[in-house]
Amino acid sequence: GPHKTGSTSVQSNLWKWSTSLDNQNDNHLNFVTDTTNNNNRHNANNSNSVLPNWVWPVPPHIVQIESSDPHPWKWTPAKGFYPLIEALRNYTIYPNAKSLLTRSLFVKYEQHQIVGMYTDYIHRVWNNGYDIIMGTEATDFLVIDSDGVEILNRLANVLPTSTAATAS
Repeated sequence: GPHKTGSTSVQSNLWKWSTSLDNQNDNHLNFVTDTTNNNNRHNANNSNSVLPNWVWPVPPHIVQIESSDPHPWKWTPAKGFYPLIEALRNYTIYPNAKSLLTRSLFVKYEQHQIVGMYTDYIHRVWNNGYDIIMGTEATDFLVIDSDGVEILNRLANVLPTSTAATAS
């Protein structure tokens, strides 16, 4: 199928196979609201998880905002890392990007605040002994943006320091 369809399938499967941290008192809800089937918990007891120690760490506040924002596509937490990559972009180069102009998340928060939410949450998950799994088609920006290597370095800084590396 088309490029975006393939990445969506991979992201959806990784999200579905990963573990929720509800039972770790971490308030991690990979999927806060699913209006299509009223399923508001995702692998809450880890019993159905294919990847029991892996977490798809989208901050709950990001899930809440993004799932209630009227997108022209069906938003799910499988798309939860797209806003992170968007927040890492240098919008002085791309001042008319739609994210900054129309999306509730980007209207309500500055880019560094969004990155901070992801950084804090990913570090909490990692420090609680879980492995991190992420994916997004937004990594296209690493190739198409003139400052793609800088975006990759900023992404590395979001990760726990024991895994962060600098691209060159």
